[in-house]
Amino acid sequence: VWQKEREDFEQLDKVTPTGTLAAHNHAAAKRAKRGLILNAAKHFWPRLIATSLAWVANDFAFYGNKLFQSTFIALLYPGATQYVQMQWTVLNNAIALTGYWAAAALVDRPWWGRQRMQTSGFVMMFILFLICGVAYPTLTASATGLHAFQALYFLSSFFNQFGPNCTTWLVAAEVYPTDVRATFQGFSAAMGKVGAIISDVVFGYVTQRVSFYLSAAFGIVGAIVTIIFLPDTTGMSLDELDRMAKYMLTDEFEHYHGEAINPKHLSLYERVVLKWHKHYDPVMDEQHREIQVGYYPA
Repeated sequence: VWQKEREDFEQLDKVTPTGTLAAHNHAAAKRAKRGLILNAAKHFWPRLIATSLAWVANDFAFYGNKLFQSTFIALLYPGATQYVQMQWTVLNNAIALTGYWAAAALVDRPWWGRQRMQTSGFVMMFILFLICGVAYPTLTASATGLHAFQALYFLSSFFNQFGPNCTTWLVAAEVYPTDVRATFQGFSAAMGKVGAIISDVVFGYVTQRVSFYLSAAFGIVGAIVTIIFLPDTTGMSLDELDRMAKYMLTDEFEHYHGEAINPKHLSLYERVVLKWHKHYDPVMDEQHREIQVGYYPA
């Protein structure tokens, strides 16, 4: 792997494309890039499912409820002026902001991290939205019920920020090697916007109660996808992921023994089905590092 990398570097260093040669090399580079993306997708498709579908689930619930937040506030306080409605909206946003601050404080903690945060956020969104849907008639039947309804709704804003709305964009930039990171992160982000568009259309045709059921459904889907397919990169260097990819994309994966296949950094699918962790050997990996340092002297 490392010898081939040096040969490629030396070959590129010798060639200065001009004229027709430049055009030829540009076309060849585009073909090589497409091949690299397809090869990476063959290995990282479970992660692509995690980052794209989780982003769809989050944006469906997040944008759907935020776009129709004024309708919800009007339900709680039907006689309120626009100024009063804005005050309640500001309070909801402040609660959401505290969730984001809490996420920033804990997202790098090894005992919590990205995967647990995203999973717990989706689970709490599922529970809170499901309660709102199931108990909708009771919650809207009295002033006390409406206050409880408001508390549930505001809590969903907290856990959305203390969960997938903090992590979906972050993990999509961390679980792929550098060569394809922007492409796969961009694809995941685009899928998220598809979820937002779907919610914008659908929520305009369904009742408030059904919108909570739909948000709960997308919450549990997001949790399941995260649990099965999303690895936890908390505390792992992205350079290590690139090392793994060098072996993987050159069909030498069985010779990689580093931290990127430590079971704690792999998804459930990668551990149980793909069994990437079976070659994890820190001692052997340290020996490989010494060889690589010797091949690339400082």
